[in-house]
Amino acid sequence: MILSKYIYREILLVFAAVLSILVLVYVSHRFVRYLAEAAAGSIPADVILKLLALKLLSKLEIFVPIAFYIAVLLGLGRMYKDNEITAMKASGLGLVEIAWKVLRLSLIFSAISMFLSLYVTPEVVSLQDEHKEKAKERSDIAGIYPGQFRQMKDGQRVIYVEDISPDKRLMRNVFIQAHQVDSNDIVVSDNAYQKVDDNTGERFIILEDGRRYAGKPGDLNYEITRFKRYILRMEEELGEKSSQHRSVDTLPTIELVGVDNPRYAAELQWRLSLPISLIALSLLAVIFSRTSSRGGKYAKLVTAILAYFVYNNLIGVARMLVERGELNPAIGLFPVHVAVFLIIAAALFMEHTHGTWRRRGHHERAWLEQ
Repeated sequence: MILSKYIYREILLVFAAVLSILVLVYVSHRFVRYLAEAAAGSIPADVILKLLALKLLSKLEIFVPIAFYIAVLLGLGRMYKDNEITAMKASGLGLVEIAWKVLRLSLIFSAISMFLSLYVTPEVVSLQDEHKEKAKERSDIAGIYPGQFRQMKDGQRVIYVEDISPDKRLMRNVFIQAHQVDSNDIVVSDNAYQKVDDNTGERFIILEDGRRYAGKPGDLNYEITRFKRYILRMEEELGEKSSQHRSVDTLPTIELVGVDNPRYAAELQWRLSLPISLIALSLLAVIFSRTSSRGGKYAKLVTAILAYFVYNNLIGVARMLVERGELNPAIGLFPVHVAVFLIIAAALFMEHTHGTWRRRGHHERAWLEQ
């Protein structure tokens, strides 16, 4: 009981440290990307933290298995380095018993990973897509900065604003160029502001006190119109946007069950693979952590990382084949897990019986010498 608590404490301490590092690195990387998108005007700056939090929650299902795998590997590796595992073996606690203790702890983290992958992540991804879509809708105005040219509608429209009021509601000295099928429209105005239709939700820019120049590039025949008020719509009909299909990874797990669709089957098996892989990886870490006191606790770290990438890539390949319909969903991703568990069982069996074979061979040689 004391040894179990000691092993669990070592693993959990390393797990907390590794998970913190993964989160810190990912948040830093993602934060820089969102800052770049905000600087380019793709999203408003005030939604960066919200999108960052949602993105982090959606990645916890991946971070937890990785962190636990590395925690078992480093925690037990340190104990091998300090000859603590050797002392445990002398007291009757072999590698199989250690693997059993790690397995019991991994079941708890596997349940957490299953909850994340089956319930939390789909909901978070759905919220993330919703917030990002709304952010992009707002970016036509919120992404405009004084003194910068801003492209909209895939470059079909360019807007330049000389100044924006402190309350971010009024734009001054506005220049807009819109590419039409057979002409270019240029609109300049002293002031402009945004307005949203309460009934349809459509957004418009209302330009005041300006001029509109319409004509073909290269021609001298331009139509010049002065206006007191000019309304410019900034987005397509809402009905067209709502017709977009929901992504499979945003669907609740219950909607994936029993549907005769390869993409749905691949997504469901992927979600189930994450908690299964956590258990398999934890047992693999027990095997890879076995080193001599002179080898160092990081001796097999490279091998363990390569094993993780091979395992993860095989799951990804099987998922892709199921999505394409080239692999029967009834087979799916599970042969990959079965193969890994068979390798683990074989390694533990060899470790468990190695001492017996060695003692048996020693006794046979002694008997022959007599």
